[in-house]
Amino acid sequence: MDLRELCKFENDKHKILFTFPTHLTENGNKDICVSDSGAVVVIDEKGVFRFRYRGISQDSNFDPYGICSDSECNIIVADMKNDKIHMINQNGGFICFLYYEDMKMPRALCIDENDDLYTHLSNSKEQFRNEDILESLVEVNDEGNGNQIESDEEEMEMTIAPEINFQRKLGIFLLSLREKYKLPSVVIPEIVNEFLSMIDFHQAQFSQSLNEFSESFQLNEEHCNQLKMIVEEKSQVESAFTSLNSEYKINKFAKKELQYVKPLEFKPDWTRNDTYQYVPILETLQNLLSHDDVFSYIMNNHKSTDGVIRDFCDGEVYQRNALFANDPNAIQIMLFFDEFTAVNPLGHQIKNYKIGGFYMLLGNLPPKFRSQLYCIQLVALCMSHTIKNNGYKKILEPLINDLKTLETEGINVSKSDGDHTLFGTVSVVIADNLGAHSLGGFMESFTTLRNCRFCFITKADMQRKFDCQNLNMRTIQMHTEQVRLVENDSSLAPVYGLKGTCCLNELQNFHSINGMPSDIAHDLFEGVKLLPR
Repeated sequence: MDLRELCKFENDKHKILFTFPTHLTENGNKDICVSDSGAVVVIDEKGVFRFRYRGISQDSNFDPYGICSDSECNIIVADMKNDKIHMINQNGGFICFLYYEDMKMPRALCIDENDDLYTHLSNSKEQFRNEDILESLVEVNDEGNGNQIESDEEEMEMTIAPEINFQRKLGIFLLSLREKYKLPSVVIPEIVNEFLSMIDFHQAQFSQSLNEFSESFQLNEEHCNQLKMIVEEKSQVESAFTSLNSEYKINKFAKKELQYVKPLEFKPDWTRNDTYQYVPILETLQNLLSHDDVFSYIMNNHKSTDGVIRDFCDGEVYQRNALFANDPNAIQIMLFFDEFTAVNPLGHQIKNYKIGGFYMLLGNLPPKFRSQLYCIQLVALCMSHTIKNNGYKKILEPLINDLKTLETEGINVSKSDGDHTLFGTVSVVIADNLGAHSLGGFMESFTTLRNCRFCFITKADMQRKFDCQNLNMRTIQMHTEQVRLVENDSSLAPVYGLKGTCCLNELQNFHSINGMPSDIAHDLFEGVKLLPR
């Protein structure tokens, strides 16, 4: 298929998928990968839109040109303006950059049956290798193609430079100084104002030089006034610095430009001063799914096809879940709970400063992304004593209501190929053993008669029985009945190892009995399970 056939194919489908396509390749999975204006657009062999890759950030000024794919269906595309070559997987997920220090404007790409990649660089003929990514990366021989290359270079010289949003670039830079490099908030405005002073000094010097130039060449008054207006006019750079010269303005920029989800403050008990913060999970999901790479992972699950268990979606709990079994594109929410202190109090005062944090990430993302901080989203923050005074049900009420909406009504995501309604629920709740027992309604004392949330083994038998196959495992039906008995007679709590039900069990497709896996790090490192020597 060439570009003319591609445009005809697009018109036949009455869908505008491409703006200015330049290069295309057919991937090993039959997808058609197209270098378009500012993006790589991928459609399947039937012409159905799959995803659009715009670079690793909105400000990357991505300029795709030559494109090819390797034997593992990874897509490799030249990014001329940024002097890089991007490698993404077949679902649009970024893998890495292929580049070396002096690489300039990579253009044409091709790859052979041995996954040797060839590229033309506009500035030189260099050969370089990256054996961790591809077997080799060498340059194509351009003999006999000089006219075409010269024509391309002339065309590039005529290309109009894109408009740059200086305020956005500066705002993201200042926020990275504060959040990534941990510069104090009071320092950032000082840096901005210092730059403004230097800009003013530069303009004063330039104005003086311009006056001297005007006098020496005896320019008339009209020309002098025009030059003066040009010099005194505030530039985009100066305007950007002025608009971000205080902490208030920087925070306002972040809220307006960076898909900010405003936390909501709740007061669980009007007789107390306790409050907690909840970040609406449905809004967070909408923002996440607005990114094509995240959306592509939802629509193209990573379940194993060879029977090997590699992730939660390959296990029996996932397969027995009614929502996940019937809808492979359902959103899997992995919920985290942990308590921490933001200060370092001594002695008994520590309980007054402990904070409970609830976080989430998408289980639809491949595991390699799920350990990255930028993939983990805040759900709620609450002082631990507020949880103790009011209970988890009261604190998590807004979250549970949103999750019920997600299960029954779903959320609507608009893409270029139409609207998609996605449903989802909590797949697992991850916490340390104390946190899981507290949230799950199990006994928090590990010296009680039955202190396991998976089976009914006694504390004494736990020291000598290690094969779960011969133990009486907890079931949802059994758990429901025992909770009813404990609610009627609290003295039965140690007998069943229960205090009550888990508030998350109100969801249609989640239950604490099979939704709270063990915390392997704590169990191994704290000596709960003995490792062979």
